[in-house]
Amino acid sequence: MGTHTGRVAHHRVRNIDDRYYGLGEKSGDLERTGRIFDMRCLDALGYDAGSTDPLYKHVPFLMTRTANGAFGIFYDNLSASRFNLGAEVDNYHRPFTSWQADHGDIDYWVMTADHLCDLTPQILRLTGNPAFLPRWALGYSGSTMHYTDAPDASCQLLKFIDLLREHAIPCDSFQLSSGYTTIGSRRYVFTWDRDKFSQPTDTTRHFRDAGLHLAANIKPALLTTHPYYRDVAEAGIFVTNSRTGEPATSMFWGGHGGNVDFTNPRGVQWWKGNVRHQLIDMGIESTWNDNNEYELWSEDAICDGFGHPVELDRIRPVQALLMSRASFEAQREAAPVERPFLISRSGPLGLQRYVQTWSGDNSTSWRTLKYNTRMGVGMSMSGLVNFGHDVGGFAGTARPGPELFARWVANGVMHPRFTIHSWHNDGSVNEPWMYPEITDIVREMIRLRYRLIPFLYTLSYLAAERREPIVNPVFSLDDTLHEESDDFLLGHDLLVASVVEKGQTTRTVTLPHVSDGWFEFDTGVHHDPGTVPH
Repeated sequence: MGTHTGRVAHHRVRNIDDRYYGLGEKSGDLERTGRIFDMRCLDALGYDAGSTDPLYKHVPFLMTRTANGAFGIFYDNLSASRFNLGAEVDNYHRPFTSWQADHGDIDYWVMTADHLCDLTPQILRLTGNPAFLPRWALGYSGSTMHYTDAPDASCQLLKFIDLLREHAIPCDSFQLSSGYTTIGSRRYVFTWDRDKFSQPTDTTRHFRDAGLHLAANIKPALLTTHPYYRDVAEAGIFVTNSRTGEPATSMFWGGHGGNVDFTNPRGVQWWKGNVRHQLIDMGIESTWNDNNEYELWSEDAICDGFGHPVELDRIRPVQALLMSRASFEAQREAAPVERPFLISRSGPLGLQRYVQTWSGDNSTSWRTLKYNTRMGVGMSMSGLVNFGHDVGGFAGTARPGPELFARWVANGVMHPRFTIHSWHNDGSVNEPWMYPEITDIVREMIRLRYRLIPFLYTLSYLAAERREPIVNPVFSLDDTLHEESDDFLLGHDLLVASVVEKGQTTRTVTLPHVSDGWFEFDTGVHHDPGTVPH
């Protein structure tokens, strides 16, 4: 159904017993029944993992569990949209669900399966197999904004290497936050702060010598004060204002900025050239594609569309996808025999073909630990199978306490991506050794992660080659276990039962029904399927 406003809508009669899942990166419970969700990419700094909506990704893939099987609907539309999954009750109409989009056509794909989780390989077949990332991407990745924002950033980074050795904590990579690009108080992508890094290659060499890979933060917006801004504007590679022909600007970090248009081949080539010369030639092999939600809300913003101009509102999420693809191509061209490693915060389904992702700028709380876990399972079911969360919480007034941090690390090492990352108001930093009383616990959890890397690497291969998710809900093995749970499966063989409640020292675990039962990982004790106190 279309309307005179240009919006389109699809309403469906729903059976009262139908249950809804999917939609990718969404807050709250894994089951979505009875809620309304907006599909609009947004920089949701410090969000509530139990309730905030929308978030960063565009995943209009609705999964429905029925009494007779399951079906999925993928809405092939990139404009902002809204899903009503039974929240509305109308006396004059039967129970229904609806999808409404601001622009575009009603194009959708329908798929069916006997079981809900059998839909995931189908959406991956449609939107692209996950990238098979290098093995080192499964190791611990260090990061914090505070290091690169510090006046002595290069010293802080080298100190991190020394602390890894001092505490005997394994690590494979480090994510270089955007503080390396500052000039004064502002951040300028593809520049280096020479007061902090007089010789960037000296810093990158130290990391390489320590066996650590670097991924540098890059952003698709250039502030109007950026030293490259005028040249980029004159080259015509920004998203433009259709009325004036000038760059369409929006609020960004530190002021207004123009947004690189990745539907313009000149924009793609400019980006790839800078990735090559400002990063790869400096000794940084990987890219962290960040702040790519394209929050430019003017209806006059228009993109090149590869020679067929199109409003940004109609295709917003694809800019992040094309940004990631451009970075991917630059890395692959520089090292054709290596499998590229990239990260992206935003984008639509299809993002999994190029990058690993994460659940954005989460907040430090027990509630986040609990609901990020469910959010991640939902992302995996929806096709974004290579993901993780900022362990310890990215944003907040202060770092997590010892108990919360220990629980978060124990949970985080069991995800495809394991990164400890933070930016707290009090200037504190999430680090493995920040609480001496639990450093031994943190070290053992990270070492456990390294023991699991062969298993995780196999799962990553199966995801790339056979479209098998790395993380699965427990009901993928036992169709009776649809009640909300804090547990999940790595592959189909390792059940992860995290503690996500403050002060909890024991909890009940419900073991899925499988023929051979289950063995405790650390003790080898065998349990039959069913409910087990632990």
